[in-house]
Amino acid sequence: MSMQEHFDRYARYNSGEQICINESIASDPIIDLHTHDFMELSYIQKGHATHVINGSRISLSEGDMFLLAYGCEHTFESYSHDFTWMNCLFLPQVFDAQYQTSPFLEDLYQLPYFKKAFDFRIKKTHHIHLYQIGEELENDFQSLFQEYYNGYPGYHTICVNALANLLIKIGRTYMRVSHTVPKNTHGELVDIVQDYFKLTSSYQKIRLEDIAQRVYLHPDYLAKLFKKNVGINLSTFIRNLRLEYAAQHLRYTNMNVCEIMRFVGYQDTKNFYKAFKEVYHLTPAQYRKQNKTNAAAEGEAEDRASSHRCKEEKQSPD
Repeated sequence: MSMQEHFDRYARYNSGEQICINESIASDPIIDLHTHDFMELSYIQKGHATHVINGSRISLSEGDMFLLAYGCEHTFESYSHDFTWMNCLFLPQVFDAQYQTSPFLEDLYQLPYFKKAFDFRIKKTHHIHLYQIGEELENDFQSLFQEYYNGYPGYHTICVNALANLLIKIGRTYMRVSHTVPKNTHGELVDIVQDYFKLTSSYQKIRLEDIAQRVYLHPDYLAKLFKKNVGINLSTFIRNLRLEYAAQHLRYTNMNVCEIMRFVGYQDTKNFYKAFKEVYHLTPAQYRKQNKTNAAAEGEAEDRASSHRCKEEKQSPD
């Protein structure tokens, strides 16, 4: 059973405001599963987490943004120690006093305030997640935050307009990306996966579902599209990317093999050595010896010391 959070709990005391802006710190406790009597717009400043929302699980990381309608049931799980965010809590009546509470975002975008700006055509949408939003939306959110906390004369009007500006850009962006299906090209599909590797903070957490979320495709469809156009299974491609990053670290860093193995997402030594040898026809230590740079040469000595520790550690599935 989830609890309900009320706008009055967060709004400035006796202010009559219908907008409230907050910034978390890493030590703030995560609120258990809950719903709201308000809407929420949040920007992830640092770290990563799993967003549990209406029974689904969505990966979030630094640079992501989400918008929730009334009644969304949500919390965060598996969050990193540095997970922090900014959020704007608001009552849609700030844009139209006649607004009737709705669990769907299209009813917000049908208000005259927004309808005259653009036509939001996506139906029955409870929430919007945008990934790696870029500097424009991030700067817009930061400006909204500063205006609210400075509290200079006229700040409330400026905040309302700044929030409206953000909501229009979010709705417009979501309509564009949610209707964008990758072209049936080898290069674009490969870029989707490689870009996700560059953005994620933990190779261990890379899953097909997470990659598919970021391009607004069903996981099964993305896997089928990838196999058809690239010629190998997506899982095999991800494995090869992990091993490619492992090879790079063997060449250019002094990390020992055990550290590299974990960094690229392997937990089982036997599986890592077997996969690496299948692709490079050498053990990691042999590969480093043949391709070492100065930094890798320092790591070679550490490899000898760590290899025994690596093998003795309890093995678990990859």
